[in-house]
Amino acid sequence: MDCLSIGRLSGTQGVVWQYTGIDVASAYTWAELHLTPKNPSPQWTSVLARRLAEELAGRGWRLEAVTTDNASEFRSQDFNATLAALDVDTSTSAPVGQRRTGVWSVSSRRSSRSAGSRPLPAT
Repeated sequence: MDCLSIGRLSGTQGVVWQYTGIDVASAYTWAELHLTPKNPSPQWTSVLARRLAEELAGRGWRLEAVTTDNASEFRSQDFNATLAALDVDTSTSAPVGQRRTGVWSVSSRRSSRSAGSRPLPAT
């Protein structure tokens, strides 16, 4: 999971953030846009984690682990409590920026071209 600043858009008060989750095995990508006063919010990372778990469970799969960078929205007690409640393992990686992470880089380019989510592939 990661967050990307879209920026301050006309008519909004705050910063629009893209919250992204990627299933590395299938390359399926979830992306949500949320407005916050300044930085990404653990509220929205938690919402996305619950969405991932629910949609994967609907296909008979289990969200087993989440990898994030060490940003504050992923270090928060709220986000970690959400993952604990979902029985999900976590790991963090050093932030390297989207240009150096292949999966995230492809995902952010792809999601910036499409405002909607695509359905989960059939099992």
